[in-house]
Amino acid sequence: MPTATGAIRNNCELTFSRTVPLTVDEAWSALTESEKLATWYGPWSGDPHGEIAVTMIAEEGQPTMAMRVLSCEKPRGYVVQALGEYAWRLGIEIEPGAEEGTEAGHAVVTLVHYLAKQDAEMVDSIGPGWDYYLDCFVAAVTGGNPRALDFNDYFPALQGHYEELRKQLIFLDEKAPGAGLLASLLDAKAEVLDSIRAFESERHAMSLLDDSEKTDKRTTVFVNTADLVWGWIAQHPGEEHSLFAVAKKVSGLGEDELMGQLGELVEGWEFRDPEFVAVVEADGGLRF
Repeated sequence: MPTATGAIRNNCELTFSRTVPLTVDEAWSALTESEKLATWYGPWSGDPHGEIAVTMIAEEGQPTMAMRVLSCEKPRGYVVQALGEYAWRLGIEIEPGAEEGTEAGHAVVTLVHYLAKQDAEMVDSIGPGWDYYLDCFVAAVTGGNPRALDFNDYFPALQGHYEELRKQLIFLDEKAPGAGLLASLLDAKAEVLDSIRAFESERHAMSLLDDSEKTDKRTTVFVNTADLVWGWIAQHPGEEHSLFAVAKKVSGLGEDELMGQLGELVEGWEFRDPEFVAVVEADGGLRF
């Protein structure tokens, strides 16, 4: 039974890694030379300094996809932009594995699908597809038969994993009010998560007390992750575990400017969940 291996990196990058018994240079050849790509994905033709056409041999009708090479750093990776209906941006990263330097050599190959917001609803079909193709790649470079793999074993069986990953996706609008502050907070995810978890633990401890012993009447039991995050956001700025406290630490903004930008962020969340909901979901959701 195939295994779902996709993971979310940097908020909206869907990544898949495989360790193969190749040197970095050998892996580069397997991922760039047309005749080698043809053994598991499809051959390409054209000008790599301009536009290329890739024939996807495993797809029905073997369609051709036009792509533009955006960057290339031999032998460590490249980024391409698909053209047409599915304008996907894809990257390949090649790093020496832990066993690099042995006689056979090993490399870690990571495929990166740079997801756009409109791709989010397709993640549960995109993910199984890349798991299938990368398993074909491994088969091709290890003496196996990529054609022996059946996509029907991957889809819909692996959909559940990617439906869960979808909850972790965060797409930033760089032009939105407060976008700079939000980006700083997401860069400090560990601190944000620590603060939310500390708030959650405090409220849980409060829930175990008799009503007469509670210091306030605020919520102590959260119905879902969004409820928890909103409770944390609503914390008084003077509280140790609050959005304000973390934002002040990571932003370097003055208090008045910070309050203004936080107000813009909260206003932007009126019709959607705050991005921190995805951060907590990725950490397992509610703990109490």
